[in-house]
Amino acid sequence: AHVPKRHMEQEIAKQLSQSRAHVLLGGGRKYFFVKKGFLPLKQEDITFLNQGKTSVTLSKLLGSKDITVIPHHKGKLWQIQQKNTAYLLYKSHRFELYQFTPWALQMGQKGYTFVFDRQGLQKAPLSRPLLGLFHPSHMSYATDKRGKEPTLREMVQKAIEILEQTNRPFFLLVEGGRIDHAEHSHDATTLVQEVKAFSEAIAFATEWARKNPNTLLLVTADHNTGNLGISKTFDKERFRKHLSQSPPSAEALTKKVLQKVPLKTVLKEAKLSPLTPKELTLLQAKKSYYSLMKTLGHLRSLRFGLYFYPLEFYGSVSPEHTGEDVPLYAFGKGAKEFSGVMDNTEIAKKIAKVIGISFPQFVLEKREKP
Repeated sequence: AHVPKRHMEQEIAKQLSQSRAHVLLGGGRKYFFVKKGFLPLKQEDITFLNQGKTSVTLSKLLGSKDITVIPHHKGKLWQIQQKNTAYLLYKSHRFELYQFTPWALQMGQKGYTFVFDRQGLQKAPLSRPLLGLFHPSHMSYATDKRGKEPTLREMVQKAIEILEQTNRPFFLLVEGGRIDHAEHSHDATTLVQEVKAFSEAIAFATEWARKNPNTLLLVTADHNTGNLGISKTFDKERFRKHLSQSPPSAEALTKKVLQKVPLKTVLKEAKLSPLTPKELTLLQAKKSYYSLMKTLGHLRSLRFGLYFYPLEFYGSVSPEHTGEDVPLYAFGKGAKEFSGVMDNTEIAKKIAKVIGISFPQFVLEKREKP
């Protein structure tokens, strides 16, 4: 996608629908499908839907018998086509009804399979392009997942399995996107879990590349965030025990506060009870969702001897991307091109060299074509 601001998610969704991307997996469901509400359907309705038929109840609810049903994931997800409107019906805890955006409908017409959860991803056919949207917005943190959303490793595995079936060379971009979010929240607990999930995805990709020696695997970052440091008071064993208990993220804790869960209960769950006078002062000063989330993450990290930049100095809403060099790891064919210190803009040029194209001229030629 090519947009001036990252927050133009709807425009990004439109551009993705017009691309030739074969596999798209992640969050952002609300930018492709508009949630309309819930339908009171039952198990007998599923039998009809799985057969590509409407049921009496569904016809009444939608006010029409002229309905075409296309199963995308039998028992879970169906495309419901009326004369002028297309819906997706998704069975979660209840039956959720979504209306297609015009760009999502275009993807359906191009043959994309749609999936909304981990089970759907696992059962998606390898012979068709795939759009997996596992959350209305950002996917949940690894520590907050409860089996419904796939892991990053599972998404990488499925993407590679589908791309292998095309019998063509492929370029796969994978982002551990919530690592940065955890750092913005000064939430070391969640950060470690996100890096672990990223590492598991890398391990799978490395093993695949080892078996397919014509592959180049690169791992890097665009920047660091929060200036994390490990102090001499860090207790490794105590922190490991803490992680083994699947503690919720600062994001999840903050949502509980907004849902009127007693603060005392939330602080106990965050391992922040009782508060010191200094901690109480910092916490009481926070009004917005973001500042409260960052403060909870920051204070919990401090309890384990893990330090981000001081809230007292910079505040809880200031930009915090940091300027130190980031690592770049390379494995496989052409890896020797990626050694030494380089500007990040050199990475794309070196990838082009390994592939065998002249990067600037190639881009210009593509743009000049009508």
